[in-house]
Amino acid sequence: MKINWWRSIGMGALVLGASGAYAQKSYAPQNGTWVVSSELDGKPGRGLALDVQFGSMVLQLYAYEPDGSPTFYMASGNFEMTVGTPFVAPLKRYAAGRYFGSGARDAQELDTAGQVSVVFDSATTATLTLPGEPPLRIQRFYFDNPLIQPGQRAVFYLGPISEPEAEPRLATLEMDVQGVAHFQYPRFDREASAWRDNRWPCKMVPARQAMVCERLKDDGELLDRVVLQRYLQEIVGVLETERNSEAFKGPLLYVHGSDQSLQTQPLDTSAAAASSGPVPGVVPDSGTWVVTEEKTGRPGRGLSIDAQGSQVLVQVFNYGSDGKPTFHMGVGPYLQAAASVPLKQYRGGRSLGGPAASGVETGETQTLGLQFDSATSGWVQFPGEAAKRIERFQFGVNHWFVAADQQPLMYLQGLWSAVSTNPKLALQFELHPMNWQPGKQPPTSYDTWPEVGSSASVKCRYEQTPDGNVRCAVTGKRMGVDPELEYRFALSYRGQSLATVYQLQTDKSLLLLGQVPLIRRSNSYTAFGVGIGLPRTY
Repeated sequence: MKINWWRSIGMGALVLGASGAYAQKSYAPQNGTWVVSSELDGKPGRGLALDVQFGSMVLQLYAYEPDGSPTFYMASGNFEMTVGTPFVAPLKRYAAGRYFGSGARDAQELDTAGQVSVVFDSATTATLTLPGEPPLRIQRFYFDNPLIQPGQRAVFYLGPISEPEAEPRLATLEMDVQGVAHFQYPRFDREASAWRDNRWPCKMVPARQAMVCERLKDDGELLDRVVLQRYLQEIVGVLETERNSEAFKGPLLYVHGSDQSLQTQPLDTSAAAASSGPVPGVVPDSGTWVVTEEKTGRPGRGLSIDAQGSQVLVQVFNYGSDGKPTFHMGVGPYLQAAASVPLKQYRGGRSLGGPAASGVETGETQTLGLQFDSATSGWVQFPGEAAKRIERFQFGVNHWFVAADQQPLMYLQGLWSAVSTNPKLALQFELHPMNWQPGKQPPTSYDTWPEVGSSASVKCRYEQTPDGNVRCAVTGKRMGVDPELEYRFALSYRGQSLATVYQLQTDKSLLLLGQVPLIRRSNSYTAFGVGIGLPRTY
């Protein structure tokens, strides 16, 4: 993809220099926008939107016809999340669907352009083979992804390393307004049999697009070094010691302390059903989204939404008034769960099997509005149309639903941690579907199975509340009188959410205790890692 807004947003694609160090046998490719590495030259071109769920992948390619007109293709099929195992599927074309401002129109499937193949070697790099072309290297596209800025404090998850029974812990990377940074994490002092805070000075290394934090002896000799890079909601890096280098990764919990001053225009929802409005702090799941009322079981239009930092990238796969497939794309400021995105069209770029070519912007810029009330639901306002409800597109070979209009509960299965320095709010548990059988609908609740590092009993239900669509009741938690707690949150495909915690009172009312980051540390459908691995002792 060659995009002319590359310089306008002031960021470059962060390429992991030693990507092989992070490759795993099992992994989950990052959903969102991917680009052809050799075609990143700052000019309009082609690219991909990838979306992996359960054991399936949807690939959408935006490109050009031999006459230069914009078009798109889509491929879908089973996908095994193992390094070196290719995803192979027919690359299909569609026509005659909705255009901006049109009435209801189902699209029609046309011919197949040939087979597409993708072979991943990490969660952020792969090799793509398109019909009539040699293999091409592709990479996850990052456009607004700073690790940390002056005045910010980023909090990360530290997984248990040598102490499996240990509670989850937090690490912080903090930079003061003068740009002085420190990395701090707890370490276990075996001599004192106690945990101590370990604090390392850090500095930015622009050539590596990374933060380098070093631990020194009293005489100034280097003991070890940590190199940190941010990839959306994950931190990846390398621990370098005298003996070896060890790669690690872990989820970013939150960043605070920054002064966001961006403004966005609210959507006009007067012509639609009443909306609860945007929810501050919501980050939509990157991947494929659909208009709720347009889910007819027939081909239609859709969106790829990719929120990063303070901006959001949107690709709209739709049709012209002549029925031909086309695409629109734009990047806009994202703040308080809302955005106004200037959509542009391009023409003249590279076609399938065609020679290298750069596109040019064509037509008038149009505005698309977005706002979100959860990580998987929100509103869109296409140009010339009233606001419509949108939702995260759900698919997969393991496609078990509680009901047709509800989210799959398979994402609840796995090992979870509610991470907090407050022991009353911290929690570890493993959720397992009771009496679930493959190929059949799961129950509406999940229980702990077995209990992990906790005396609590947890039962989670898919239930809509003002705080999300999952409600987990916790009993037997060691708080003196063992009251019942409730963790309420929005189910997220990325396995990260902000849970609101309540305590059940004797009169059955709920007392708000606070909010905690909720992390799914392991899940067979997402192959998520266990956290950052750092030394615990000197």
